[in-house]
Amino acid sequence: MSFMGSVARRVGLVAVGIVIGLLIGAGASSALRATLGDLFGPSLVRGQFVIFKNGQDDVVSFDRGRIISVSTTEVVLRERDGTVQAIPVDASTKITLAGRGVGIVAVRRGMKGEAYRSNGGTAYRLDVTLR
Repeated sequence: MSFMGSVARRVGLVAVGIVIGLLIGAGASSALRATLGDLFGPSLVRGQFVIFKNGQDDVVSFDRGRIISVSTTEVVLRERDGTVQAIPVDASTKITLAGRGVGIVAVRRGMKGEAYRSNGGTAYRLDVTLR
């Protein structure tokens, strides 16, 4: 890759990072989800984004994979690269199944899941689909 191509790629990646950061900072979780899906498609496995908010760093984590186990306290995902990730959940976790709000009892092994967490804590959002 030429020097100019390398610079253009870096500038593009920085721009994407800024857009994602602004969306997260604005609390636009549905816009963030659409942006992540649009930018990376099904190839996106996981990611972390650091936002400086209210004088502190806020690390937002995204995980995507097949659900291999479910309990009232955690959902375990097997990500596309084989990594197994336990995602803590609780009663405050907003769970959607095909876009509709559901409880943890509706989440089943074999479904696909996308989890969003802040600072390594409990998921604030878990979106699941049947396949």
